[in-house]
Amino acid sequence: MNLIIMRHGEAEPYASSDRDRVLTDYGRQQAYAAGEWLKANEIAINYCWASPYVRTQQTAESVQSVYGDLKACIADFLTPGSSPMAVAEQLRGEATANLLLISHNPMVSQLVNYLSSGRTQGPAIMGTASMAMFDESQWLPGCCSLLWLRHAPGFEQEF
Repeated sequence: MNLIIMRHGEAEPYASSDRDRVLTDYGRQQAYAAGEWLKANEIAINYCWASPYVRTQQTAESVQSVYGDLKACIADFLTPGSSPMAVAEQLRGEATANLLLISHNPMVSQLVNYLSSGRTQGPAIMGTASMAMFDESQWLPGCCSLLWLRHAPGFEQEF
């Protein structure tokens, strides 16, 4: 299974609640550009899990607008304070191939580090619209192969 972990695009700093923060125009551009980059590089995505927060739903919609047939679902376990260990457990129970997971920091940075090194703290820092790709089937901490880590706006590779 391929897994792309993505942080939502840039969001407005304030709203009536954190859950209701929306993407800025630049955040929408970032999310759309991420979808275009993934499609141009022939990265297959069949399913999308996104946090129930507005900004992640908008990010998923932008990627969906590029892919067209992408099936998205709201994953209540992908909030900003979610445990990367709990998310890894969810992945272990999932047989879905080619999954895009869209969530928030600090969890996405912690999840990338946890899957690749077994520790939640580490070198992977996910900026807005950053993406990391893994190819794995077991989702055991520290045993997953990080294929690439890319950051907006140009999505140049970083390791």
